[in-house]
Amino acid sequence: MPSLNPMRLRGVSCESDVSAAIERVYDRFGQLDVVVNNAGVFEEFIPTVEQTTAYWQRLIDVHLTGTYLVSKFAAARMIEARCGVVINTSSIGGVLGLPVRTGYSAAKAGVARFRGPAVNGPPEERFLYLAWLGRKDGGPLAMFRRAKHVE
Repeated sequence: MPSLNPMRLRGVSCESDVSAAIERVYDRFGQLDVVVNNAGVFEEFIPTVEQTTAYWQRLIDVHLTGTYLVSKFAAARMIEARCGVVINTSSIGGVLGLPVRTGYSAAKAGVARFRGPAVNGPPEERFLYLAWLGRKDGGPLAMFRRAKHVE
């Protein structure tokens, strides 16, 4: 199988980098079948009243905006091909909300509820969309089918 040479990215929250990465994969392999949104950043456990806006924004940018951007550009190619799967990795923190991890919990709640660009479109533009919530022990908590490609 052909390999991709690594490209330097500023991160999943940079729209031009995400667009270029998706196009590079498509150009190299001729298709894009599966995308897993699993980017994340480690955060310190800081009480909300002590967090800076920049700290909060970084968590939202990587976890939530990154999921949106990757889904947006990948879905465009998947809709053209009339098939594809997008998997979003969320967290139990997005369901329960974790004390001193408010930015992370808010971002992961958004990821868990993100339906993606192709879920509510016309039947010919729908494809499988999954949200994955992991348990603390690494096992699956839930997997939700959002939509599937309709012939």
